[in-house]
Amino acid sequence: ASSKCVVMRRRAAPCWPAFCPARLGTHFPDISPSTRLIPFHQPHNLLPKDLQTPLAKAKMAAMVEETQPTEENVMKKTLAILLLLLMTGCGAGEPNAESKSSAEQQPATPGEQSKPTATKPIPTVTHKTVAGTGEWEGWAVYEPMVIVEREKVRELTSGNKSIEGAIIQFFASLMRGDKDFEAMLSPTMEASVRERFTTEMPVAMQGLNQVSIQSHLPAEEAADHRQGGGMATAAQEIFGEFDSIVFCEGNTNRDDIPMFLVQHEGKWYVAGILARQFETLLPPKFRN
Repeated sequence: ASSKCVVMRRRAAPCWPAFCPARLGTHFPDISPSTRLIPFHQPHNLLPKDLQTPLAKAKMAAMVEETQPTEENVMKKTLAILLLLLMTGCGAGEPNAESKSSAEQQPATPGEQSKPTATKPIPTVTHKTVAGTGEWEGWAVYEPMVIVEREKVRELTSGNKSIEGAIIQFFASLMRGDKDFEAMLSPTMEASVRERFTTEMPVAMQGLNQVSIQSHLPAEEAADHRQGGGMATAAQEIFGEFDSIVFCEGNTNRDDIPMFLVQHEGKWYVAGILARQFETLLPPKFRN
C-alpha cells in the first residue's frame, strides 16, 4: 500500500485594501487624514476654482439670499392665502343651482308629507248696504242682494270678516259638497248642535240651487222689531246667544231662511238657522 503525504500550507492573510480601515489612507492617497474628516465649524473650500473668486462668492451669496424666505415675503404669501380662503368661502353657504334642482326633484319623506302646508288667507267678500225702509226699517239691506248660485260656486270662496262673507263661504261649501262649511260654524256652538249641522246640512241642501242674502239686523234691536222679535226669542232659546239676524231666501221668495250669526274675535260664524227646509237642525221638541 502506498502512502500519501499531505502537506499543510499556511493560508495567506486576506488582502482587502479597499475595505480595511487601517489601509484607507495608503490606497486612496487623495483622501488625506487632514481632509477626510473636516469639522463643520472649520472653514473649507469645496467649491470649484471658478467659483472661489470674491466676485463669484458675492453672486452666490446674493442668490442664496433671494431664495431665503424674508419676513416681507412670508407676509405677502399669508395675505394671498387669506384672500383666497375668503373668496372661496363666500359662496359656501349658498347651494348652487344644480344642487337646488336636485333637492327639488327629491321626493318628500313621509314625515315631510304629513306637515301642514301654509295657505294664504282668503280675502273677505263685502257688499254695500243701505238703510231699510218701511217694514225693513232698522235693517241693513244689501243693494243689490248677494246671490250664491250652485253653478258658480266651484271657485267661490270668501273669508268671514264680514257677515255676507261668512254666509257665502258657508253655502258655497255645501253646494260644492266639501267640508269647508264646518269652519264657519260658531266656536261656541254646543257639541250636539254642531253634530246636527255637520250631518244634516249636506242632506238638507239637496235641491237648493241658490241662496240670496237680503239684509241683517243687530241682535240688540231684534227683540223690539216687528219682523225679528219672535225669531230672535226662539233662536236664543234653541241656539244660545247671537249677535246678528240675517234674512236670506232660497230658490224663491217663499223660501225664507233666517240665519243667526255670532261674532268671535273679529270674525263672523253661523250660530243657527230657523227654516222649514232645515228643520232637522232643530231639537225634536222644536220641530213642526
